[in-house]
Amino acid sequence: MAGVLSTALPAGPPPAKRMRSKSCPLYTALLEELGAENGAANQTVYLGTISRVLPAARAATGLRDVGSVNKAELSTMLRDCVDDPVSTGGAPGRPRGEAGPRIDLLVVVQEFHSDGSVHFHFVMKLFKNMRFKQVKLTLMQRYKLPSHWSTHSRLDTAIRYVHVRCAKKPVVDAEPFVWTHDGREVDLIELTREPFMARAWRKRREAAEMNAAVEDKKAPAFNKLDFMALILSKHLHTKAFLLSYIQDHGSQAAQLFASKHQRRLVEYIEDAQEWADAKATAGLEKLSDWELLCQAADAPCKHGPGKCSYDSAVQEIFRRNAATLSPQKLAASLRRVIESGPSKTCRVPILVGPSNTGKSTLLYPFDDLFGPKHVFHKPALGSTFALRNLVKNKRFIFWDDYRPIEFAHEKTVPVATFLSLFIGKETEIQVSQSFNDGNLDVKWPRGVVFTAKAEGLWEPTGRVSAEDVRHVRNRVEEFKFSHVVSACRDVESCASCMARWIRRFSGEAAAAPALPPPPLPPPLLPTTATPCTTTGSGVDGFAGLVAAAKLNGPVVDALFADVLALGAVDVAELTPADWQQLPSWNGLRPLEARRLAAKLCAPVAGPHV
Repeated sequence: MAGVLSTALPAGPPPAKRMRSKSCPLYTALLEELGAENGAANQTVYLGTISRVLPAARAATGLRDVGSVNKAELSTMLRDCVDDPVSTGGAPGRPRGEAGPRIDLLVVVQEFHSDGSVHFHFVMKLFKNMRFKQVKLTLMQRYKLPSHWSTHSRLDTAIRYVHVRCAKKPVVDAEPFVWTHDGREVDLIELTREPFMARAWRKRREAAEMNAAVEDKKAPAFNKLDFMALILSKHLHTKAFLLSYIQDHGSQAAQLFASKHQRRLVEYIEDAQEWADAKATAGLEKLSDWELLCQAADAPCKHGPGKCSYDSAVQEIFRRNAATLSPQKLAASLRRVIESGPSKTCRVPILVGPSNTGKSTLLYPFDDLFGPKHVFHKPALGSTFALRNLVKNKRFIFWDDYRPIEFAHEKTVPVATFLSLFIGKETEIQVSQSFNDGNLDVKWPRGVVFTAKAEGLWEPTGRVSAEDVRHVRNRVEEFKFSHVVSACRDVESCASCMARWIRRFSGEAAAAPALPPPPLPPPLLPTTATPCTTTGSGVDGFAGLVAAAKLNGPVVDALFADVLALGAVDVAELTPADWQQLPSWNGLRPLEARRLAAKLCAPVAGPHV
C-alpha cells in the first residue's frame, strides 16, 4: 500500500510521517485543505475527492487508474454505491423497504495539475442524513477507487469550493457534470450563494466591527440589512422593544442608525417581518386558492377533536337555518368562486339575513386561511379611493355587512365598477395621483363573498335606479339566513374546520344530480300605480295577487325576485309563512303587508308574470 492516498486504507490513515514520505506533497496539501474525515458524520451534504493513485501502488493493489474514468462514469458509480451499498458484517446494505433514489443532486468536476495528473471532486446532496462509510467501502471494493469525504456539510460552501475561482484555485472545471434525480436543471452559481440567516449576518457584522477596532480601521457602514438581521435574530418586533435593546446593548453604529431613522422604525420592523416570511409566502403563492383551502382541510384542528367552538357553531347555524339554507349549495358556490373567480356563470355568494344568524361567523376564518393582509376587507363608506388595496397582493375579497346599493349611492363602489369587477372583466379604479395618473386597470379573478342584512338591502335610491338594482342583484347569489343562533357568541375562528365543511359539502353537491343554474332575477315589473298585467313566463297568479293587494313600485320587483328565487311557478305553492320569510316582506309598509296577507288567504285570479 506504499504510496496510496492515505484515505484509501480501510484500516485508517497511516502515521503522518509515513504519508509525508510516501505521498505526493500535492495531495498532502489537498487533504489538509479539505480537512480530516469524520467517520461519525451523518449529513445530507458531502464533498468528496477521488485522487490519483501512484503507479507503484496501483500495481501492488489493483486499484483503478483515475485518469481512465470520466465524470459521467464516476457519477454513475457514485449513485450505484449510494443506492446499493455492500453489506458487511453487522452493517446491512440499504434499509429494507426503502425505494427510489437517495441522491437529490450530484456534481462531479475534474481538475488537472501541472504534472498532468488529474483528480475528481464530487458534491452530493442526499434526501436525508446518511453515513458515508459503507459508500466509501463499496466504491473501493466494487470499483477500486479510493475516496476522501471531507467535513463540508453545507451545499453552498461545497459547490463554491469546486465551482468558484479564487486566489488559491484560479482554475476550475468549466463544464461540471450535474445529475439530479428528477432531471431538473440547476444553476450552480445560485447554489453557491449563502442563504440569509439573521443570526449569522449579525455575528459577521459584529466580527467586522471587532476586526476594524483591532486594525484601527473604520468599520463598514451599518446598513438596513444589518438592522433587519438585528431585529430578527433578537426578536425585536415592536418599536419600544427595539429602542430599549439598542439603547442598552446596541453598538454605536446601530444606535446612530436607529436615531437617524427613528420615525421609520415601525416600517423597518414590518420590512424585517416580510423578509423573514418571504419563503413561506412564496410557498403559499405556488398553490392555487383552492389547493390552499384543501391543504388547510387536511391539517388537524388546532383546538383538538370536540373542542372547536367554530365547528360547533357551524353545525348549529346549518341546523337552525335548514329551512332556508342549503350547506351543499353554499359550499358549491364558494368553491366555484374560489376556483374560477366571479363571472356571468359564477355569481358572488352573498349571505343575507338578520343579525346574529351566523353569516359572518361562517366566513371569518378566511382571514386565517389566506392571512389578514391578503384579504381585502370592506372599504370605508364614502372612501375616495375605496378599491386601491385591490392591487396590494390580495387573494380574497370578504366584505362583511356590505350593502351594494348604499355603497353605490355613496359612490364608494359605483354600480358600473361593481358590475365589471364582479363579472371578471377589466375595470378602472381610482388611486392617488401622487404615484399614478389617478386610474389603474384591475381584473379580479379570485374568490369573493359578501354578507348583508336583509332589511332594505335592494331598495333603490335617488342615485341608484330600480334598473341598477336589478343588474347588481344579477351579479350575486343569495343565501338566506333566518334564525338567530346563540352559539355564534365567543366563537374562535378555525380555518381547518371551515375548509373541511366547504370541501365536504361542495363534494356532496358535485355528486348530486346536475341541476340547471338558478334563474337570474327577471325584468322589472311596471312601477306605476296601474296594476301589472304583464304576461310571459314566470309565476302564475303573481300579477293578479299584487294587483288585488294594491301593491306597486320597487317592492313588487323585490317580492317577485324572492318568489322566483325559491323556484316557485305558482303563488299557490307558497304558504303565508313562506311569504313572511322572504327578505322583501320586511320592505312592505304595515298596511301593504296587511293587504297582501289578507289576499294570501284566498286564491286571486289574474294574469301571471
